[in-house]
Amino acid sequence: MATPPWTDVQVAMLNHAHWMMRLGDHGYPGLEHLQSHRRTYINAVQRYGEATQGPADLPRARRQLQKVARLILISSLEAPTPPTTTPEDTLREAGISSKRQAKYQRRMSSLLAGRT
Repeated sequence: MATPPWTDVQVAMLNHAHWMMRLGDHGYPGLEHLQSHRRTYINAVQRYGEATQGPADLPRARRQLQKVARLILISSLEAPTPPTTTPEDTLREAGISSKRQAKYQRRMSSLLAGRT
């Protein structure tokens, strides 16, 4: 029985998984954790390539490649988000106290309100 051709959605999924792995390879922030899937992905791609060249089980290799691609995509969506930096954090790091910041805010409010 012939294996059906890849659908556009399947091709897009594989392409996206490939680029997520490439971005992870280059240290793109938030995708470093994808490196844990690197060997599995390479093996699935190799198995699929070998299956297209010989009598190996092509449908099985295809399913395995799709499964790994889905795993990569799900992992890329679950990437840890960087912590949010608040303006107060930035001022604290710069050595500006909350008391000094409050005084500055009152002055700016007065200026904007047209009071001197």
